[in-house]
Amino acid sequence: PGLKPTSGRITFAAWIRPHMVPDGWFIIYRKEDGNARQLFAIGGPGEDCGLWCGLGIDAGYVEIGGQIMRDDLLDGKWHHVAATYDGSDVSLFHNGRQIQKQASIEEGAGEYTVHRPNHWILKGTGLKKGEKFGAKDGIAGYECDGCEFVLKDGLPVATGRDGTPKNFEIVATAPARWDLEEGTLGWAHSIRSSFAMEKEQLVPSDLERDGNACVGTYTRGGTVATVGSCDWSDGLKSGNPVVDRIVRNIMERLST
Repeated sequence: PGLKPTSGRITFAAWIRPHMVPDGWFIIYRKEDGNARQLFAIGGPGEDCGLWCGLGIDAGYVEIGGQIMRDDLLDGKWHHVAATYDGSDVSLFHNGRQIQKQASIEEGAGEYTVHRPNHWILKGTGLKKGEKFGAKDGIAGYECDGCEFVLKDGLPVATGRDGTPKNFEIVATAPARWDLEEGTLGWAHSIRSSFAMEKEQLVPSDLERDGNACVGTYTRGGTVATVGSCDWSDGLKSGNPVVDRIVRNIMERLST
């Protein structure tokens, strides 16, 4: 494959003639470089396989998938596959035809809203109830952890119905959406089936829903803290004072 980064632009391109397409992933190109991680692969379950790319760029880590039928890939011919990033969009191509395009900026505000400003995790941040933080760095994006909650007296309270400890104290939340835009229903099923659920429960309504990334803590034999997003480190990278202070609070609390 070719890799050409110039002025924030990236292109992957390869000629492939696969003799098999795994239900998992066959890596065409991979580079593990912290936040600049790069992956280019083919694969996927059943006939719903295709081309996939993951890029660590200024907007964070972005994933995109485009469908290519398994029979087409196994026709014995050479196939040209490519992925491009032009500074704003990531696109996938198969034999010169664009099969997917996605904006590199994650949908949503990418920020958290404070609900419990007096919690120790926010000590020294100066944040008040209802204030927001993290939008500039998009710290709530790409992949999030959340929980089912209800509002009681204006505050989010974990229900515990999804396996989250009932004593999980939600400090801040960020809106998030699980959808199918980056791949096929088959791909979504394969991801969702890794959870502890029966296959007959894997219905589209369960695969496309709105929720919230959650910053919070709970106690179970010890204190557990979560910031709810794998893009949190983007705030550390840019020197965001609120993100930095929260991490310091967690480290100081759990190291004593």
